[in-house]
Amino acid sequence: MKRERCIYCDVLQQELQQETRVVDQTADFVAFCPFASRWSYELWVVPVRHSSSFENDLVEGGRIASLAPFLKSCLQRVEKLSPSLHLVVHTEPNLQASKPTKNWWQTLREDYHWHIEIQPDVEGRRRLLGTEGFNFNPIPAEQAALVLRALEPGVEPAPAA
Repeated sequence: MKRERCIYCDVLQQELQQETRVVDQTADFVAFCPFASRWSYELWVVPVRHSSSFENDLVEGGRIASLAPFLKSCLQRVEKLSPSLHLVVHTEPNLQASKPTKNWWQTLREDYHWHIEIQPDVEGRRRLLGTEGFNFNPIPAEQAALVLRALEPGVEPAPAA
């Protein structure tokens, strides 16, 4: 099987070019609502620089100090829509724990891109066919990004008059 490049790098490049689903970005990280989001207001935090390992990437100088305030601002935006959420860190598997018998993982470091998914538990999240079925998200990612961009992190909304 030939692998040409990281799909997450391609997605990130497209999101940065289109800018319609980007919620926030720094020199190191981008937060965007993924196309065909599974959950309403789902937000992904992706490093701009390719890296397959969350833990190895963040031990480098300044990376954790860059991620912490960025992730905090993303969580503050989402918290204004729902105080309940799932935060999922996707990183490369621990290949030291189990040695694969096939060469499927040879290009893992080139093929995979760690990222964080923030999945708010808001009304509008739908699941069909029980817990093992299909998700139905009534809010397009472009609309969700507009809403999340408008929510300033750390600033309380003005009370209704």
